[in-house]
Amino acid sequence: MLESRIVRFLVACAALVLLWWVYAPALTGAQFYDDFGNLEGLNRVTTPEAQKQFVFGGKSGPLGRPVALATFLPHASGWPANGPEILAVNVGIHVANVALVGVLGYLCLGLAGFGGPARRSWIAFGAAFLWGAMPLLASTSLIIIQRMTSLAAFFSLLGLIGFVAAYRLQAARPLLGFVLQFGALGAGTLLAMYTKENGALTPLFALVIHTLLAPKTLTDRRLAFLQTLLLWSALIAILAYLSPFNREWFTVSERRGWSGYERLQTQMVVLWEYVRAAFLPLPSLYSPFHDHRSVDYTGWPALLGFLAWAGVVALCVWLKRTKAVVWPLFAVMWFLIGHLLESTIVMLEIYFEHRNYLPLYGACLALAVGAASVQGALKRIGPMLFGAYAAIQLAVLLALTTFWGDPDRSAELWAHENPASSRASVHLALRAIDATPEQIADLNFEFIQMGRYERAIQIFDRTLESCPQCMGIRLQALLYSCLIYPSSEQEERMEAALENVRNARQPRMTAIVAFRLRELINSDRCRGVSRESLLSVVEQLDENVLFRIEHVRARLLFLAAALEEDVGNPQRRDEFLDRAENVFAAAVPVLQYQVYSSIREGRFDDALAAVARRRPLVGLTSGALTASLLDGLEREIAQARSEAVNEQS
Repeated sequence: MLESRIVRFLVACAALVLLWWVYAPALTGAQFYDDFGNLEGLNRVTTPEAQKQFVFGGKSGPLGRPVALATFLPHASGWPANGPEILAVNVGIHVANVALVGVLGYLCLGLAGFGGPARRSWIAFGAAFLWGAMPLLASTSLIIIQRMTSLAAFFSLLGLIGFVAAYRLQAARPLLGFVLQFGALGAGTLLAMYTKENGALTPLFALVIHTLLAPKTLTDRRLAFLQTLLLWSALIAILAYLSPFNREWFTVSERRGWSGYERLQTQMVVLWEYVRAAFLPLPSLYSPFHDHRSVDYTGWPALLGFLAWAGVVALCVWLKRTKAVVWPLFAVMWFLIGHLLESTIVMLEIYFEHRNYLPLYGACLALAVGAASVQGALKRIGPMLFGAYAAIQLAVLLALTTFWGDPDRSAELWAHENPASSRASVHLALRAIDATPEQIADLNFEFIQMGRYERAIQIFDRTLESCPQCMGIRLQALLYSCLIYPSSEQEERMEAALENVRNARQPRMTAIVAFRLRELINSDRCRGVSRESLLSVVEQLDENVLFRIEHVRARLLFLAAALEEDVGNPQRRDEFLDRAENVFAAAVPVLQYQVYSSIREGRFDDALAAVARRRPLVGLTSGALTASLLDGLEREIAQARSEAVNEQS
């Protein structure tokens, strides 16, 4: 018996080493668009405060995914040149997950009373090896940021292992078993959720195990009822989250271009695409680029896809009820439950291979059980066919990882196979110019930022439809358009601003954004907007009753003065500064502008006079206008006068 256990352990270890070896060629692969977007600024995380901000400032999902981001901190100093090191950790997590699904499968088989320990071991780790070798799952480990997916699965699997293991304790010590069971499941779920939000599905996987495989081990009826209630409550909570009462099913997303209901229809067919890609592996099926996919299947194709799934579920239910064959139903429900969040109405992109990471495991376990259950003369054929099939998956995986490990060749083919994918074309273009990892990161950040600006403009424009006089929003949209759109659109937006300026609202925001616009104009990054047009906006805002707030008016008049100086009108500049002083004499920036412009032009008496006019205000305001500030300005004026005299002599 001991020798048999040692043999099984060594075989399992050898299988894990083999998987690592097959993945190794891909460690020299490239980084991708989402890697740069999610790890932006990682190389600047050098202080505890910066680390805290990076970990808890994530924007990948509603929970921020801090657990996943924390695991990237050890890579900070070498990013983005240390891609192979990060990918090696990703592959290590995948190999660890293969071991965990082997343990989970062994426990599930025992829970269902299937065979003896030796048989369960071979079946469980055979299923785990098949799962680990599937090429469809390769992108989960080979796209750096998808560590979020594999690490969330790691915590989910730990929670499920604890959940299933606790069944053995419940018969003897019901309360302790119940507490340990849901303690493990709860901890695993929370860690998984804060790694990636689909970790919330962990209790639903537990529900599948409990409903289809588990015997009734709890003798305490109250605990048994609570056990069932908690598991079903998790499903009800997810369904409520996805329901039309909580989410917009029929509103077309401006960002995506489709509605949740259209996405749901398409997913009815996409799920079948995943099944084909998983079980009929071809290297050409797999790619990191699917951003060109849209709602390709609505109407009749979606209905047929749905009916096909309904038929499969009905067949599996029939097999369970009439033949006591539970594993097909286990496989189908595990798969569908695993896709409940990312492959329904949540407005994510249409297709991603990594969404199948945990959902495919149920089918692998069912196939292994089926192969081991063949009876009669074909009893040995089943395991042999299963082994051959796993070997085919592994061979395709090796071809795939070798291909991914050649960044230039893979970039060329991905762009060719996905001509409508903007990310694939950008990826190829960056490879083609022989950019360093640091340069590629910088360029990708620019593309990502452009996408963010475009999304922000869409949001602002939607607001402006209902509030055309929201000048702060209007100028902010104009500012972003300066960064990503041609000058013709900038001109149109400035004309719209001039048309609505007399009834403008949002004085504080408007004043702030107007200053930023001037900066873009001066840096030649907003060619569709002239200084004269911005000055016209500012002058008309000064006549607006809503903008008669002292510090807002002073700020706008300050900006007008700066714009006049930009176009070489010092006299008009001084007029605007005088008006700003009359509006809000205690404004230190206005005083400093008056003093330093006078010093530059040799008008030292004017500079001193500007300071003298503020002396009576000292102590009357709580701002930065203090006697020490005025004394310092007078010293600067005296020093500048002295230097000017020395130069003349």
